[in-house]
Amino acid sequence: MSKRRCNTDNADVFIGAWHKTGINAIKSLFRLYKEDVPTFEFQFKKKLGIGFNHYVLEHSKVILCIRNPYETIVSGMRYHQKTKEKWCIQPHERYGGISYKEHISNLETEEEKLLFEMRENAYLTITSMYDFVRDHSQYEIYSKTSKNIKEKTPDGTWREKGYNINDNIVFIRLEQFETEEGRQEIVDTITSHVPNMDKDILAECIQAHGRKKFNKTHDGSGYTYDQHFTGKLYHEFDELFPEDLFEVLGYQRK
Repeated sequence: MSKRRCNTDNADVFIGAWHKTGINAIKSLFRLYKEDVPTFEFQFKKKLGIGFNHYVLEHSKVILCIRNPYETIVSGMRYHQKTKEKWCIQPHERYGGISYKEHISNLETEEEKLLFEMRENAYLTITSMYDFVRDHSQYEIYSKTSKNIKEKTPDGTWREKGYNINDNIVFIRLEQFETEEGRQEIVDTITSHVPNMDKDILAECIQAHGRKKFNKTHDGSGYTYDQHFTGKLYHEFDELFPEDLFEVLGYQRK
């Protein structure tokens, strides 16, 4: 694609995800867009639970990638047996003086590996994703409206305006990258949220992005968790996570 210019005089754009495959997918898409539109700027937000206060959100547009919780566990179980990430290969007292990677790799059965991943790293990933989406989206339970922002009324008086952060965050799903319809939905969502992004250019970028292999643990072939989850795992999942987890994230519970 040839480099082009478009209007990029917009709010700060942040992107992020809670899981490795989602991070790879959304970063790749926005990097492709920036290659075509060099003047476009965005920031990848690594720690999503930190720094998104009302002031930041008032001047920002945020696009975050979520994932089916069941798939998050299966993918994590595979990834953490292959990764060379420093935290995962360092010995830890919690795992009897060996690393997370060695501990999960040493477990005898896939069910044991999935159970371990579910209770450990995936638990933190899923609950963090749930907490953020619940508190910062149309599914929110707790009010996130600032009472300190006021506006002037036509009669000259001042009234509480409030500030709903929902307007500044949108969520896309990793699974949308896997189908033509889903990729078009991503384009529509992002360009509606950040109107200064060129829809045609982004559509070209996501087609180039396509259904390529995001990393060594995911080939873009759809859900696989039902091939790995047992009745015991579903039961443990229901015991560990909030009852409204799937409602908040917009996925279907098994």
